[in-house]
Amino acid sequence: MTGPLDHWRDEKRSALLYRVLAEVEKGTPREALFTDLAQAAEAQGAIWARAASRDGEALPAFAAGLRVRIAALLIRRFGPRRIRPVLAALKVRGLSVYSSKAPGHEMPTTIEDVGARHTGAGSGGNLRAAVFGVNDGLVSNPRSRSRAPSSPSTRRRKLPSWR
Repeated sequence: MTGPLDHWRDEKRSALLYRVLAEVEKGTPREALFTDLAQAAEAQGAIWARAASRDGEALPAFAAGLRVRIAALLIRRFGPRRIRPVLAALKVRGLSVYSSKAPGHEMPTTIEDVGARHTGAGSGGNLRAAVFGVNDGLVSNPRSRSRAPSSPSTRRRKLPSWR
């Protein structure tokens, strides 16, 4: 069961990650977004801190756990766009700013342009489709594999009972 102290820790973790994101995004519009999110998380943390004190729980000094410290290190080292799945797993909000195309990738303007980047030699699309197609067949047809007719040589003989 989670109590006010657990929620306070969650908000403090979020605030720390938002501050790191703002630091990495310095000079971009995303800096303001993550700074605002950090302030909102701190405000929520203050609400949970008051609730914890009403319940008689002592508020410890905040210390980020290993997972959050590693995430902060990864943000600084690789940037938020590259570790977006990690941040999503940590339930970091505001990641939709990284959903758009990376700089240098133009948006398609015609129907023919859609998917044009992914065609041609070396794309691996056919191989990927074949692998997933085989996998889908194996996963969706478990009965067909288990009901294969057995030959007389593979049938098991019933052993006599020794009782």
